[in-house]
Amino acid sequence: MKRFWILKGLKFIIFAAGFILLGGYIIMHLWNWLIPSVFTGGIGFAQAIGILVLMRLLVGGWGRHSGHRGGCNHGFGEQRHWKERMEQRMAKMSPEEREKFKTQMKTRWSNHCGNWNETEEKKETV
Repeated sequence: MKRFWILKGLKFIIFAAGFILLGGYIIMHLWNWLIPSVFTGGIGFAQAIGILVLMRLLVGGWGRHSGHRGGCNHGFGEQRHWKERMEQRMAKMSPEEREKFKTQMKTRWSNHCGNWNETEEKKETV
């Protein structure tokens, strides 16, 4: 059993090293192809696409989370499930516990997902 994990770890290390080497090779060739033409004059369509690919490799990712706001932007199914679970939990709490929970959540998440305190105050004043 221990040998299985050693082989699995070795395969992971080899795969990770190969991935890093291949990524470095691709970025190096894109950089060497694009940067001289960018700084010496105009670029063509192929160079523009190359710059787009290079920037996505250097700055962003191609994963499913690109474009989301740090965990605040969930899909509708996830949001509905979360809302149902929270309603069940809130129903079991006393009014004092509910108010304490709300204030804790406001202070914890106000800077993460926009200013929650301002939106709650606007709702209360309207």
